[in-house]
Amino acid sequence: MNGNFDLPTEVRFVAEAIGREQALRVVGRLVPWTGKRRQTDIYVPARGLRDNDKLVQALGRTDAEKLQAAMPAERGGRVRLTPCSDVYQGFRDASIRRLYRDEGVDAKTLCEWFDLSDRHMRTILA
Repeated sequence: MNGNFDLPTEVRFVAEAIGREQALRVVGRLVPWTGKRRQTDIYVPARGLRDNDKLVQALGRTDAEKLQAAMPAERGGRVRLTPCSDVYQGFRDASIRRLYRDEGVDAKTLCEWFDLSDRHMRTILA
């Protein structure tokens, strides 16, 4: 399982195909954090990825092709992504601190990129 035991089953499958960091990134982009529907289905075609496919737009062509290659036929091409809030928040916060301290990205820009309030950003960076 390559250290992905703390992820939901479907997200673990994606992480094993394309890597943990990229899997968490795509969950963060596609899965709603609030509301009744806190999951997202993505379709992985058996062959023939197009640049306008939701999968290619979310992952990039290289990782979409890796996931496509790892997808067994019996799964029917569907992957249901569910939130992994605790894991994702730790990943997100570490990414924010790295961007702020190592890359020199200012807090206001980080608030916009991650859709967070100034107060929340100050807490993360403290």
